[in-house]
Amino acid sequence: MQIARQDLEKSQTELTVTVEPTEIQDALEKAANKLSETIQIPGFRGGRAPYEVMKRAVGEARLLEEAFQGIVLATLPRAIEREKLEIAGAPQIDPIKLAPGNPIVYKARMSLLPRVTIKNYQSLTVDRQAVAISDDDVEKTIQQLRRLRAKETLVTRSAQKDDRVEIDFTISLGNVPIDGGAGKKHPVVLGSGQLIVGFEERLIGMKTGEEQTFDLTFPEDYHAKNLAGRATQVAAKMGNIYEIELPEVNDEFAKAVGQFQSVEELKKQVRENIQQERELREDQRYEGALVEALTKTATIEDLPENLVESELDKMFHELEADVARRGMSMEDYLQNIKKSREDLHKEWRERAGERLKMALAVRQVSIEENIDVSEEEVESELAKIRASVQQDPEILKQIGSSAYRDYTRNVMKNQKVIKRLKEFASSEKK
Repeated sequence: MQIARQDLEKSQTELTVTVEPTEIQDALEKAANKLSETIQIPGFRGGRAPYEVMKRAVGEARLLEEAFQGIVLATLPRAIEREKLEIAGAPQIDPIKLAPGNPIVYKARMSLLPRVTIKNYQSLTVDRQAVAISDDDVEKTIQQLRRLRAKETLVTRSAQKDDRVEIDFTISLGNVPIDGGAGKKHPVVLGSGQLIVGFEERLIGMKTGEEQTFDLTFPEDYHAKNLAGRATQVAAKMGNIYEIELPEVNDEFAKAVGQFQSVEELKKQVRENIQQERELREDQRYEGALVEALTKTATIEDLPENLVESELDKMFHELEADVARRGMSMEDYLQNIKKSREDLHKEWRERAGERLKMALAVRQVSIEENIDVSEEEVESELAKIRASVQQDPEILKQIGSSAYRDYTRNVMKNQKVIKRLKEFASSEKK
């Protein structure tokens, strides 16, 4: 096998691979065997006709065409390994010469992982933020627990602050209802701040069945730019009104919440839970800041377009999963935000590039530090995951795939890299 390499722009390269006739006989025989399963040869059962018989029956040119993919699969990995290439994505294959009795020649164009240079990553420092818990934080959680165990009573009086009410409403801009600006029997706790500022206040004092219209101006920083700072008209009708009676915070309440013996014991556990949650969030923020700082030290060549497209697809699949968890279809979500998949790809392109640069910078540290994950480590992690989802055959099937194994290995390697960066950052501060 002969290989000629030509490096192209934007981290691409092209290999011209020449395979001698003596190297392709095995692929030709496999192709003949496959064709014999679909082409009836008199005197032979399907899949049983010998190679020479098939060559006479269909011609060596036909066998070469059938064998070409197998020849590429057998030779291209060796060519890539010989040239010490780190490719990104699937190569583009073009046959150049495919004639009986002659060497097989094909071109393989592929994107390469960009060269990455990182500097002084051992001396990265990122400040950790102190995690503090106040009595107010604990009190807010206690209030949330009270609301979860609140007693609701249907009343006939006017709506008051802290009541839960059900409303029908329509929000219009220039007499045209806005997308997503309508609801039937929409539940609202008055004074909770669920709705746009000024909305809930107008509902206080209304009785069941009462209707009113009023103007409502959206905040200047509202996420939908077409509504930010705009004056709209609201038509609202009051439905059922429920008075909420919160349980008293005493030892009986503590026992009902989680079999705590006293309110003080409950508050202590609440404080510890908040502490753990905030420390976890700070760990995640700190690790993200470390990777960002690492990426800023990195010099990365042009990103191959197919890598960017692959990252965009990954981001879109992540959005699909998030939308599904919220009980929506992707079509409804896109319709609500008035955007297409192509629109999101255009908006996300820069962010996809940044995510790729972070991944490449982390990967380079794993190379520099000789960080890897053994098969035993991967299998141990997969065993833990299987144990947690053993009642779900579909997820177990996904976990058993080679793609999921590779994904798990990559996640574990990244975790090891981040752990190493944290160790460097800690030692640097001492």
